[in-house]
Amino acid sequence: MTSPISENFETVAPTEADAQLARESSRRLATHKLGRRSSVRIQLLDDSTEPETVAVPASALRLFLHLLTEMSQGNAVTLIPTHA
Repeated sequence: MTSPISENFETVAPTEADAQLARESSRRLATHKLGRRSSVRIQLLDDSTEPETVAVPASALRLFLHLLTEMSQGNAVTLIPTHA
């Protein structure tokens, strides 16, 4: 049985500026070897609040790196769970 794709799954088509930023970001992230770590800590910076450190699964950061790589090449991306 197949189910319709949820309206919550948004396709993101990068602008040229997005692609450039994704290129720079993916290069910097790729230099960090995640190895067999189960989680990594990332720091969120916002001009209006104090920095916040968040632990995320290393697998999610690997997926994020793939997403940035695709965006850096100008490709539109959509994240869809396999059960969808």
